[in-house]
Amino acid sequence: MARPKKKLVLIGTQLAVVAALILGLIGFVGNNKTVAVNVDGQSQEVSTFASDVRGVLESGNIELAAGDEVTPSLDEPVTADTVINIAKNKEIQLEIDGETKTYNTTAATLAEFLDSIELKKNSEIAADLDAELVSFTSPIEVTTPKKIIVVQKGKKNKTFTSTESTIGDALKAEGVKLGKNHKLFQVTKAKAEKGKKAKTVNKALKPSAKLEKAVKVLIQVHSTKSDKETVAIPYETTTTKDNSLYEGEKKVKKAGVAGTKTITYKLSLVDGKVTDKVKTDEKVTKKPENAEVLVGTKKRPAPKPAENNNSSSAKKSSSSSSSSSSSSSAPKANTTNVGGAWQKLAQCESGGNWSINTGNGYYGGLQFSASSWAAAGGTKYAPLPHQATPAQQIATAEKLRANGGWGHWPACSARLGLR
Repeated sequence: MARPKKKLVLIGTQLAVVAALILGLIGFVGNNKTVAVNVDGQSQEVSTFASDVRGVLESGNIELAAGDEVTPSLDEPVTADTVINIAKNKEIQLEIDGETKTYNTTAATLAEFLDSIELKKNSEIAADLDAELVSFTSPIEVTTPKKIIVVQKGKKNKTFTSTESTIGDALKAEGVKLGKNHKLFQVTKAKAEKGKKAKTVNKALKPSAKLEKAVKVLIQVHSTKSDKETVAIPYETTTTKDNSLYEGEKKVKKAGVAGTKTITYKLSLVDGKVTDKVKTDEKVTKKPENAEVLVGTKKRPAPKPAENNNSSSAKKSSSSSSSSSSSSSAPKANTTNVGGAWQKLAQCESGGNWSINTGNGYYGGLQFSASSWAAAGGTKYAPLPHQATPAQQIATAEKLRANGGWGHWPACSARLGLR
């Protein structure tokens, strides 16, 4: 009877072990769970017996780096319904107006990242805003809007902002048309000297220039055109000695005629205003004809001996009457303000008589010919030289001298040492 009792004890022990194993297996299976983990939007499932977030990540061999954000926190307990979100820390580069800047962010998309930083409104982004940041391996180009002030003659100043890459593209986009004669200048203020206002400086600017910052642009129309001018060519006077004329007498053998020449200029204009004038051509259209003058060399006869007083008085009376008659036919010359070289020249040419008209073709104190007087503009004073005042005769003579020098009065100017 003792042997069966032992067998029953053994069977009871075995049943207890089996029961414990079954209960342990049930507990083991009950503690195992599957947890969802999202890494930057990419979902995966981790089967784990861990009781907290940290354990789940270790079970799934998911490593964290500095700056990564984990929700819930690592010490939070987990269940099968827990969803773990991980936002990885990413290094993003923006090339803003040509300058590269580096940022660290846990944002998933470009739009989310840009919302987290300070960026000028209406900036242009050279990328898809919905793109995930992990897809960017090179700098993202960003162009911020720049203020542009346009100044044009005859038009109201225009102010606008643009994200175009060049000055020319910005103007074109705004409807500002540029022609082949337009030139651009950047308007800036130079550093002011002490006690003085700052000067405006216009620096040449090409349409292809980069639009990197706010700028004031001056637009000018630069053009050129040809212009012609006709001017007089004064004639010269040649003299020939003539022994049929008394010394001091002159006779016009051939009157001089002024010539003409046409001068062509290249004019540079800015906004229609001439800024430069350059001579490009000169052509004689009419050659001057020189005057020929005969100069007397014949000795004057010696004066006759004085007669008796009565005869002398009669001659003086006759001479006085003749002189009176002559002066009544021409204006009286006022030589009060005439002096220097012109007075000496008049003394040599006409004996200082500014109203003389001997009928030899030469007139006035400086013995102008009618053609010389007209060519030099003397007719604006009087039809003939002897009818003008000494000052007017001298003014006209100055114009002649400016073109031909003292050679217009060859004999007397040489005698006086004027040339």
